[in-house]
Amino acid sequence: MWYDKRARFLAQSIDDPRPFRISQERLDFFLANAIQAEAVAYHNLKLYRDALRLCQMAEETAALRRNPGFWKPHLYRDVINALEGIPRFSITLAENLANQVRHICDTRADNSDGLLLLLVLAALARAYIRHQNFKDAHRVLAAGMNHFYKAANVGPLHQVISLRTFARLYSEQGACGPECKYFVHEASRIASQAGLAHQLNEIRAEFKSRLESSPSSSQQSEEQDLPERLQAGQ
Repeated sequence: MWYDKRARFLAQSIDDPRPFRISQERLDFFLANAIQAEAVAYHNLKLYRDALRLCQMAEETAALRRNPGFWKPHLYRDVINALEGIPRFSITLAENLANQVRHICDTRADNSDGLLLLLVLAALARAYIRHQNFKDAHRVLAAGMNHFYKAANVGPLHQVISLRTFARLYSEQGACGPECKYFVHEASRIASQAGLAHQLNEIRAEFKSRLESSPSSSQQSEEQDLPERLQAGQ
């Protein structure tokens, strides 16, 4: 947070970028990036209203006005994440933002779009879960699994985020069957292997009882079919 705030202060303090041998466009990019990074830091600290305020600030920057197709998919994912932590937020707004990201990705066909859509769909699913709309949450998560397996640049952190969201969906429905345990154990395994200490601690805090119970032989058999079922959208 300190580095993010310092970066934003520096960018906002420069009236003429020429002595620093950078263009105005580059300075605008730096400012928007610093504001968005600060918004993410607020979200990680669970200060959701502050995160939303910074996202709104980022949307007003010259960089975003100049190149909305680049910035909006990243920024709108952060907005959906912030909304999910605010009581009585508008699910319609979250849906509209996700639809805008889909439209941008469909029209530009960038190599990073699969990863962006995976993360945006996971964020939208968490918003649906908060509204207890489990059917739509499962629908968008299942749609995201196509990107989970096929998109370029999907790393351990992105996999853990999606798996945790699936686990939360089943847990919030009170379903303690093989599906929930599979996603908890997979998310925990990947986080542990990748050294994602923060994610691993979050998983342990949220799903402690699931991690303490090992799956039975029959549950293990059911879990073996889950990846294929998910890829098929089931």
